[in-house]
Amino acid sequence: MAGISTSALFLQTSAHSPDEILKENQKLQKKIKRTCLLLSVISFVALALLGAVIGILVYDSHTVGTPALKECGILGALDKDNVDYLDEPVEPGPFHDLTSNEIRDVRRFLKQMLNLGKPEAAKLSDPLIYMMDLAAPNKSDALAYLDFGAAPPPRYATVTIFRGDMTPPVVEERLCGPLPNISSCRVVATMPFASRPFGYGEFYRFYATVIQEAQRLFGNILQESYGLNMSDACKSHCGSFAVFPIASNMNGISDRRKVWLMLTYDIAFYTLYPVDFGLLCDVDGVNENLFSIESIWYSGIMYSKPNDLLEAYSNGSANKTRIPYPSEKQTKFSDFKRRGPPKPAKRRRPPQLFEPDGKRFTVRHRKVEYLDMWSFYYRMSTIRGPAVYDIRFLGERIAYEISLSELGVFYSGYSPMLREAFYVDTAFLSGSGSRALVPGADCPTTAILLPFVVSAIDKEESAVFPRSICIFEQSFGTPLRRHLTPKGSGSFYGGLMDSALIVRSINTVDNYDYVVDFIFHQNGVLGVSMGLTGYMVTNLYAPGHDAPYGVKIQDFISAPIHLHAAHFKVDVDINGTSNRYETLDIEEETVFIDRPPNPEYSQTKYAYNLKSSEKNATYEYNFDKPMYHIFHNNNARNTFGEKKSFRLKAEGIAKQLMRRNVGYEKAAPWARHQLAVTRYKDQEYASSSFYRQWIPSKKNMDFQSFIDDDESIVDEDLVAWVTLGIHHIPHTEDLPVTTTPGKHATFHLLPYNYFSECPSMMSRDAVFMSHSAPEDPAKGLSFADYGSNDVSKLEQAGVCQYKPYDMVSYWLKQPDALLETTYSKGL
Repeated sequence: MAGISTSALFLQTSAHSPDEILKENQKLQKKIKRTCLLLSVISFVALALLGAVIGILVYDSHTVGTPALKECGILGALDKDNVDYLDEPVEPGPFHDLTSNEIRDVRRFLKQMLNLGKPEAAKLSDPLIYMMDLAAPNKSDALAYLDFGAAPPPRYATVTIFRGDMTPPVVEERLCGPLPNISSCRVVATMPFASRPFGYGEFYRFYATVIQEAQRLFGNILQESYGLNMSDACKSHCGSFAVFPIASNMNGISDRRKVWLMLTYDIAFYTLYPVDFGLLCDVDGVNENLFSIESIWYSGIMYSKPNDLLEAYSNGSANKTRIPYPSEKQTKFSDFKRRGPPKPAKRRRPPQLFEPDGKRFTVRHRKVEYLDMWSFYYRMSTIRGPAVYDIRFLGERIAYEISLSELGVFYSGYSPMLREAFYVDTAFLSGSGSRALVPGADCPTTAILLPFVVSAIDKEESAVFPRSICIFEQSFGTPLRRHLTPKGSGSFYGGLMDSALIVRSINTVDNYDYVVDFIFHQNGVLGVSMGLTGYMVTNLYAPGHDAPYGVKIQDFISAPIHLHAAHFKVDVDINGTSNRYETLDIEEETVFIDRPPNPEYSQTKYAYNLKSSEKNATYEYNFDKPMYHIFHNNNARNTFGEKKSFRLKAEGIAKQLMRRNVGYEKAAPWARHQLAVTRYKDQEYASSSFYRQWIPSKKNMDFQSFIDDDESIVDEDLVAWVTLGIHHIPHTEDLPVTTTPGKHATFHLLPYNYFSECPSMMSRDAVFMSHSAPEDPAKGLSFADYGSNDVSKLEQAGVCQYKPYDMVSYWLKQPDALLETTYSKGL
């Protein structure tokens, strides 16, 4: 606004009469009053604005030191200095999963070599690529590259091909490479055709055939007994089947392929809606038209052929069942929608992680580094699942490989379907079940999400899952170490919050979800955890029969007892590959106190017990014989002359109670021991195989043979095989799904005399407080925060702008990444 000069106004009036001047002065005074009032208002507003600006600047100076706040590192706000993972490398390292280009190259090579047709149209009698996975390099070649600068080992793909076109039909294992310039795809093994896993197209063609046949033969029975139908045109009140493969040793005929199908209502989730009807099907050979229904289970009775049931039902001798199709109200127990009074009554969002100074770890393709302490490579096997390689702490390798080798579930029950229910989850490509992780539910919103590329079964192009793996740092909210001495001249407090890096995948194998974490702590401890969640397998409640196996959990269903087991490969390399395995056996001894009256005293001691051979190195937990399990290089000693070792500690073990080589037990010999230690061999790269679901023979990666050759394990390259397990007796709180608390099984590798002190003493996260003058406590405290807690020393002053994560809009923009909304990825 323009200024007003009062002197100019007076000068302009000096030529007029006194009356006129008086009138002009009165007008002028009014103008002056109005002007002063306006100036007052303007000044007030200006001061208010200035105060607000000053306030903002002061606020910023206390938070970020700059006018612009940096966003916290939530999803979508990644620091490119730390993360570079979105593109597939042109020259992938030895542990990187097969890339899309490599999968495409292998498929093209085999297509020309074997005259492969479109996988979508392939029949059992056609050659079909079932899956591809990275063939792990020979360890000696990988170590030469990692440690001595040798050329990287050539990359190869292992390819499983169903050869229904051959006589007799077989399954071929081929090794294709070197990638990317493939020169050969040689056959390295052949397996019986009956041992193959279910292919996608094969399963659904068989499934459709059986459904049609079941409707044709038993449609009337199913409608009257359960209120459902199985017709192709079914729109409501439909049925589905749960699948239970049967191992050949249970059939009485070698290499014969059969499967149980248990009828369920087609309601989410189908395993919670069983009916007492099952079909034993013969699915052997390559002619799908010859697949047949062999036996039928209906209402507690086994019928050896279809006509036996039809006749019994017609003449009234069958035990007829009458169960209405579940109403909408009756199915609420199985869904995930919130119900009951809202808790808390007033909405409050849950706590969130944030990273005030950005990420403290780096990801370069699949190599991860954390806090200048840990480094490792991460990958996901299509067959088996997650693995880490070349694991180093403070630059020293402690393990070459830690990987999930197999998951197994052993069921029990009254019905033949559940009595023969056993799953080797590699038969369902459990690694490929790591599809999509949801930030804010599966992982913190600060997590880095990594992609996973899989060769599809019924499509030529690869299946890409962009959010299959998450990596994040998390505070556990508990001290890693602390102590408080509150009184006296030596009083002090020292502590360190346990913040660790977590690499997570969640493998969904049909109804169950396995949460697998690799956890890297600042004290040199590496943890591996398996958490269990998902839907249970159930059966129709049978009073008087189900009691030994499970309780009634809903009006018509019970859930059977079962054992979950997970097998991990732990290839330890402590100060090199020449290692020993010893136990520190803890024993009681009775001694006498060396003073009158020389009373007896009971105490414990321990002794080293060197394990010399593989048969001597299997372990079944015995509460009466506590021990430590120690791995070390006999030539490596610490400052005090003690063996530099790492200890393996398993927490979450379960005894497998089935008799050896009876029933399905022989399919999973790895579950017999909580720990076994063997000498490293390149050909013993895993403890199980997906062929063992159908044919558990010695040819199919029989873990017992790893032990039975009883080789020396003294000063050798050693592999520890760890079995984690959870006995699960289901209960009503397992509805709708089993929850993870109380269902985690873990093991740890812990440094044992490896360092001169706890390596976490290097951490900037520590806090130390003491008296500034110990001789005079009244002078106050001295505080040491090592820079992490003094915001004035940090680049961003320790504060970033929190931006809420909008889960709804995030997934609406990319629905196929979660639920395959518009198309199938062919798995």
